[in-house]
Amino acid sequence: MEKDGRTSGILRVNRTLDYDAGPDHRHFLLNISATPLTPTLGHVAYTSVRIDIVDFDDLSPQFSHDTYRLAFVENDSSIINVSLATTPRLLARDMDFGINQTVLYKIQSGASLSGQPFLQIDQATGEFKVIRIFDREALSSNEILLQVKAYQTDKPNTRIALATVIVTVLDKNDNRPVIVPTNLSATIAENSAAGTYVTRLSASDLDV
Repeated sequence: MEKDGRTSGILRVNRTLDYDAGPDHRHFLLNISATPLTPTLGHVAYTSVRIDIVDFDDLSPQFSHDTYRLAFVENDSSIINVSLATTPRLLARDMDFGINQTVLYKIQSGASLSGQPFLQIDQATGEFKVIRIFDREALSSNEILLQVKAYQTDKPNTRIALATVIVTVLDKNDNRPVIVPTNLSATIAENSAAGTYVTRLSASDLDV
């Protein structure tokens, strides 16, 4: 802060102020003295001026991490509509600390399979719910990438942040091995030597 001349009594800002820079940047106490233009011994007045900096909404929310992970087992009806937390826990906050506007969450993309949604997010807590079961073996990969948006309730289109949630679908041993072919006939001449090739079978397990 600086005075606008010695006689006007006006105080002006002489640099940019930032509330979010920390507590030391939010309050200022100025000690001011006044004396006659013609100094007279003992004729001095003193006062103090406290200046409080008010926060301005100039920052968007920020996630605590860029990437989060969520895992659950395939074909498990017990987790349907049960709240599931990510690791680490999904969290975003308004970086304007003095305003601390409410931040809500929304899935931007990735929460549908074959056009059908399989995940929901609690807009207030950031926890997820599986809303339908599905088969891991029907997926091209056991990892699904979600994009999650955090937004301020007062400015949902401009004060936003994005993060990635990696969803891992864990395999369950729910498939029997398959032998191919299922029926086979083979012939071999009598008196064949030990180790003579007869035929070949193959077995596979869909549980990866």
